[in-house]
Amino acid sequence: AVAVGAENGLVRFADARTGEFRRALPRAGGTVWAVDASADGRWLAVVTDDAQVRAYNLRGTDHLELPHPPSARSAAFSPDGSKLATG
Repeated sequence: AVAVGAENGLVRFADARTGEFRRALPRAGGTVWAVDASADGRWLAVVTDDAQVRAYNLRGTDHLELPHPPSARSAAFSPDGSKLATG
């Protein structure tokens, strides 16, 4: 699946072959600047323009809200998934 973020704060997952949308996360806030998945597929980080990074547990229903500088426009998990960097 491919994660797609939008200006309305919605993150949806599309089938990589057909492009058909299959699932959506709860609205993430403002405009989605970036998404990044952890290597194990457990977490998806969503960077928005409301000074929050949301890390969604894709194997459950919980998520973490992490403050970040409003200028941040990207996120990346470390290879082992234990750290998340924004910038």
